[in-house]
Amino acid sequence: MDIRKSVLVSLVVWLLAPTAGAAAMTGRAVVTNNQRLYREARVRSKAVGRLTIGEEVTVTGRQGDLLEISLPNQKAGWTLANGLIVLDDNPHAAALLFEAADSMAQSNSLDSWQAAARLFRKAAALGCATGLQPVPAGGKPSAQAQAAQAESLCHSPYAAEAAFRAAELAWQAEIRQTGAPSDKGSLADLAAVTRTYAKTPAAARAAFLLLRNSLCEHWDGTPGCPATEVGLISDYLQHYANSVHAAEARYAIAYRHAALVEIYLAKDKPHFSPEKAVEHKARALAACEQLAQDPVATLWRVRAERLIWSLQNNVGVYSDIQVALRKQ
Repeated sequence: MDIRKSVLVSLVVWLLAPTAGAAAMTGRAVVTNNQRLYREARVRSKAVGRLTIGEEVTVTGRQGDLLEISLPNQKAGWTLANGLIVLDDNPHAAALLFEAADSMAQSNSLDSWQAAARLFRKAAALGCATGLQPVPAGGKPSAQAQAAQAESLCHSPYAAEAAFRAAELAWQAEIRQTGAPSDKGSLADLAAVTRTYAKTPAAARAAFLLLRNSLCEHWDGTPGCPATEVGLISDYLQHYANSVHAAEARYAIAYRHAALVEIYLAKDKPHFSPEKAVEHKARALAACEQLAQDPVATLWRVRAERLIWSLQNNVGVYSDIQVALRKQ
């Protein structure tokens, strides 16, 4: 069962279990909607504050459709129950947080992305929050011990996917705001996903975004960038051969070899080398023919067939870099 189907099943089970839901209306909860905090247990009473998506509160009581809550800043009051997801004694909490975040992430709004990322982080944390071992006195546990512990603790079916989605949304938000992802922000989050959830599809997708960030901003007509990128992309495929991005990565390698053919045939350049052009043409054709036989990689198979035609007819492809793997 995939993540989305599992989420929907959990959501239906939770909605059809009112007794369990009522019993769970105590303890910690996460806000899933920006809404008012009321002084009394009625929506027409005076508002004493506002709750923000992703904020964690403590539920202390319930009256009808309203929950009595307290916040870490000592503020307390009543708010609508349908804008919160109770965490304690709620086996479907991670699924519900994931679904709320996923719905929010569909918007093209920066505020929605940031709110969804907060909820995804909460969903991921639920899968890794229990059973943590204390740090030994006198230092940190070894990297191997940390990795083993993370693998055993982050067992939730939502943890890896939620952690990746949070990092991906942060990546998108940073690019929209500043034009580039942040080393201390989304890039650090993506790297953490590859470590904590190694060998998972989420890790492969996170590594792919990190790969994109390591590519050249622009090619300058010399062999440097495309040749270096062949190595980077090949390294990615060695680690994540079954990634959902594997076909695109294989095409990107073929494309770069094809571009190097054109680069090395530039007679007015110091790097002119017909021998290297022949070598890269052979590599490009071999990569394309392998991809053209892949029944799954529909889009990239078509592009590989076009690239084969271009190479066989000596048609340059350098200017078509927009259809290959890019930095952003």
